[in-house]
Amino acid sequence: MLGGLCAILSFSGCIKTEDNTDVLYIHINRAGNGDKFVYALAEKFTEIYGNEVDITSTTVNDLTRTKLKAGAKNNNVDLFLAIDQVFDLIAMGKNALPGYDSIFADLSDVYESNGYNSDVKIKDFIKAEAYDYHTVNGKQWTLPYLENVTGLVYNEDIFTANGIDSAPRTTDELIEVCDKLKANGVTSFTYAGKYDYWRNVYSVWWAQYEGLENIRLFYEGKDSTGTYSVNCYKQAGRLYALEVLEELLKPTNGYSDRNANTYEFTQAQVNYLEGHAAMMPNGDWLENEMAANFQDDKLNIKLMRTPVISKLGESLGIDEETLRKTIDYVDGNSEDKPDVSDEVIEKIEEARFISCGGTAAAPSFIPVYSNAIELAKNFLRLMYSPTGAEIVMRATGGVVLPVKYDYTKAEGYDSISSFQKSKLKITERVTFVDNWKKYPMFYAGGLTSFHVDSGCLEKNLGTNSVKDLTTAKALYQADINYYSTRWESIMSQAGVSND
Repeated sequence: MLGGLCAILSFSGCIKTEDNTDVLYIHINRAGNGDKFVYALAEKFTEIYGNEVDITSTTVNDLTRTKLKAGAKNNNVDLFLAIDQVFDLIAMGKNALPGYDSIFADLSDVYESNGYNSDVKIKDFIKAEAYDYHTVNGKQWTLPYLENVTGLVYNEDIFTANGIDSAPRTTDELIEVCDKLKANGVTSFTYAGKYDYWRNVYSVWWAQYEGLENIRLFYEGKDSTGTYSVNCYKQAGRLYALEVLEELLKPTNGYSDRNANTYEFTQAQVNYLEGHAAMMPNGDWLENEMAANFQDDKLNIKLMRTPVISKLGESLGIDEETLRKTIDYVDGNSEDKPDVSDEVIEKIEEARFISCGGTAAAPSFIPVYSNAIELAKNFLRLMYSPTGAEIVMRATGGVVLPVKYDYTKAEGYDSISSFQKSKLKITERVTFVDNWKKYPMFYAGGLTSFHVDSGCLEKNLGTNSVKDLTTAKALYQADINYYSTRWESIMSQAGVSND
């Protein structure tokens, strides 16, 4: 109700609250990551610069754009930490807000400057992938405030109790794990069937098979020849990934919680943390979001590297055993180089270190009309320093910034959980695939990674209703059919052409 009220008021001229030029006003859309890190950074900021920080923390995502577009007369926020992907607003330029060339302050000078009390420029401190993602036409308008990792969380104690001594390396091995758990009467997966968290696993399998270049082309809306074409939806990896997911969720296979499609997300998480399933698709914010369930310190959960899709081995001409041995080699768990070509090793290596998550949905930005732009920029310089990086890690219990920093040597590292340590191990070497909003076919044309009318993957592939149960092949074809009839219109809306 609050979001609707503010949206209405913004069109009639909201009365903005106090706007002291010596105060830094921050607005954060908090979610599973919480907001403690912002307050911790603010305390340090005031200690250093002497300026007060006024923080508004809300779960209502719509307030970000409502406030941002309200302009200087109706908005006092100097720095937004949003859950949004604002490439559409960046692309609008002077059309985003009357009287300005951009709705955002240019942060290029922040990237070019050193972090607080650091001799390293922020553009060199931030991970290269995050730098590239937040760069548009040679400029930076946003700076990510957190890096999240999503995938499969597993309960190591349940694994051990059932004779499973390590996380599966491939999807075939994952199914073997599920069969062993099923034989022992243990549910492999729980999830909330309304929220599409399996997309974060499915997308990785698809990217593993296709390779990063083909995934980039897909998100541009282009086929393998670099042409804008609905054929981008015909990548075989999309189908193979869906087929793995179908096998895991299909009711007759008995791997997943049969009530999963009825759960709200919090309910599913509570069920998981109470030990009712061995695995769950989730993110590294799980611990913060469900802090009360970690009080007894008895949970031994970890985030696994997403198993490599076994179809990749088939496409590379190697058997499953060789694929697993090659993964052991690229993981550094074996010094025995497998009897395969260097090209095969490179492709498996690329696939092994792909994850979902990253910084796509965590941009910070400064309104161009802020009367405290330099204060806001100094806050970002503090955040993107070793001092700030450690403050964030401690305040979140292990969720971190996308920076080149050895967190194992950070103050407070020993106190974070095994769950967060497993995540940090993954982020030592990772490539994220959530870059879809950066391209005009997505932010302006309306493409999605899969057709929204197909509904959540969980709902379609894991339903108990025989009538409504869908197959991987049907979902794959539904995307192609849907976009085939709309392709020219989507290209027009995106302002792109093959001419």
